[in-house]
Amino acid sequence: MKDRLARWTSVGIVAGTLVLVASVGPELVRAGSSEPQDGLDRLRTRLGSFTPTGRGVSVLQVEAGGEGPGEWTLGALEGFRELSIEPVGPRSAPAGHAAMVAQAMLSLAPGIERIYTGSSRWFLVEVLQAMQAAPPRPLPPGASIVMCAWVGSAAAGDVDALRRIDFMVNQAPFTLVAGMKPGSQLMGSAYNGISVGGAGASAGQGTSKDLDGPGRCKPDLVTGEGAASPATGRVAGGVALLLDAAGRLPRLRKVQDSRRPEVLKAALLAGAVRERGWTNLSSPPDPPPAPPAGAPAGVAPAATEPALPPVRSTSQPLDRAVGAGRMDVARAFEVFGAGSQAWSDPDASLAPSGWTMLSWRGSDGAERREESALLRLEQDAGEVAVVACWNRVVVDAQTWTLADVDLRIERVDGGGTLEWASSGNPVSESRVDNVEMILLRDVRAGDYRIVATLRDGAPSAVAVAWLVSGPSARRVEPSSPGG
Repeated sequence: MKDRLARWTSVGIVAGTLVLVASVGPELVRAGSSEPQDGLDRLRTRLGSFTPTGRGVSVLQVEAGGEGPGEWTLGALEGFRELSIEPVGPRSAPAGHAAMVAQAMLSLAPGIERIYTGSSRWFLVEVLQAMQAAPPRPLPPGASIVMCAWVGSAAAGDVDALRRIDFMVNQAPFTLVAGMKPGSQLMGSAYNGISVGGAGASAGQGTSKDLDGPGRCKPDLVTGEGAASPATGRVAGGVALLLDAAGRLPRLRKVQDSRRPEVLKAALLAGAVRERGWTNLSSPPDPPPAPPAGAPAGVAPAATEPALPPVRSTSQPLDRAVGAGRMDVARAFEVFGAGSQAWSDPDASLAPSGWTMLSWRGSDGAERREESALLRLEQDAGEVAVVACWNRVVVDAQTWTLADVDLRIERVDGGGTLEWASSGNPVSESRVDNVEMILLRDVRAGDYRIVATLRDGAPSAVAVAWLVSGPSARRVEPSSPGG
């Protein structure tokens, strides 16, 4: 062990950097609303004593430290007598940061059964075994969430560590929840985790510029907390609530996919609250036509017959500042609790909320490259959100593959082009992300089809989640033919 620690020290780990605390379906939570409990109060009002608490869930909490003097161990927490806290790896004096993050998690999920607590150096060296020939080691028994509320760098080991954590998520499914901030985003840059940012961060806080897979949209999610450390705890708590529900609700308990990290991530992202300024920018429009030759300055080109507007699309699935938006556990539970819905019947309409795992195989067992399902809106909706999430497949430290999946929604009842939504991009087609997202606002009643297309790569398990919320805020006038 000492030899391995010495080799890791030579890599130049910088794990001490912390994110500190800076001081017609479900309802549509309107922009500007502030809810410190991230939707928990509304969930409790709706479910009462049946509200999930995270019961039976075990979490591995990783804190910065482990090289030289420092504090990273979670000490006893007042008010949680049934909670088991088990240090793993080297111990230290109790850390205030660890207590703050754990309290943030438990404020949403007080029923969590066990928290394993270890240092980032122990996690990188002894679990991931980064920069070593040996494969990663298993997590502590029963851990279904890994919460990394520390940021920093493993220097030359960054890429290797990211590939190893993604490999582990696929091999022994657990949900990785990792904090990030501009310039410090190690575990938050994993493909197969949920990246969490502070709600007050500026745009562009987390495009993965310098690590494995540059240019991806990060973070995936924020919370009502101002800084990333407590926000990471809150999102881990949200995951614990869904895992508790997966073990107790009959419609989820019998579905093995309900505990998959892709499904949990998709449900949280689809259920997030998006302020009016939220945007996943559409692709640049075509430049305006040039004025006729010899025309005086300021003279517009001659009027022509107006063309139908192009279908808006984006190659940036998430907002650069807040990802999919602000976590809301009541809306996420609306998506997740609706259960898995099959897309096999082309004529059966989906429920207003739900999720599915795409199989990429037809009824005859033949592989296919497109999956679709009908979504019928009986009345105008305030928002329609659709999210697709999938994992990258890591073979070893040098070899990995990532399917290229596009997502679109189209009207299929002859209702016109884009007149059926006041804003949003009906097509999401990133070439680098493993998330695609569509958000349409003020959507007219009608029949729509959600379509997922496997553009490139081998078929990969893809979770799709959707949420119709409303009613619409606008007064919709009777449409003219074709509009």
